[in-house]
Amino acid sequence: MSNLRSLILFSNCNYHDIAELRCLDQLDMLCLEGGLSKQLKLASLAPLESLKSLQRLRLASLRVQDGSLQPLHGLHALREVFIAKVFSALEFRALAQALPNARGQWVDSFRD
Repeated sequence: MSNLRSLILFSNCNYHDIAELRCLDQLDMLCLEGGLSKQLKLASLAPLESLKSLQRLRLASLRVQDGSLQPLHGLHALREVFIAKVFSALEFRALAQALPNARGQWVDSFRD
């Protein structure tokens, strides 16, 4: 699985630990979504910080307990980002500054 390039995890309401994603360092596209009626609940996005090849990221229908997008700040290969508006404006602004080449609705709306 270490050569996996794209991963879509949809309707993952009962999955709370994404630590296993750390080893997927060749991943260039990741979609993590909860369900239509129940959100994916995660403690943190920290396991994603090792995905340095990631170019496209979608995070939808989720709640992140620590409320932080900081684990994504070092993902400089990111170009397309969709992140549900469940994080604070401060978090989106910091992400936009950390990833100037990434584009996406909420990230773009917080650029200076």
